[in-house]
Amino acid sequence: MSKIVPETTPVPATVQPWRERWVNIEPSYLSLPAGSAESAGSPLVVERESRPVIAPRIFLLMCIAVAIALTLATIEFLFRRTIYD
Repeated sequence: MSKIVPETTPVPATVQPWRERWVNIEPSYLSLPAGSAESAGSPLVVERESRPVIAPRIFLLMCIAVAIALTLATIEFLFRRTIYD
């Protein structure tokens, strides 16, 4: 069988600081051929004003109604056995 022979000369470990190993990666920008932007024209962009699905006032009223309903349900659950007929 063959034996693994240890290296006679050790490889020197070169330690570089982190900042020297850093590589900046930037996106590549494709250039358009001359005259292509003018001939293509600009696309038709229709901008609309965004509206919320639920009006903020209605949402606030719904939150208040849920809070009142939960409060009444909690009171009913806690004190229903203390009231005797």
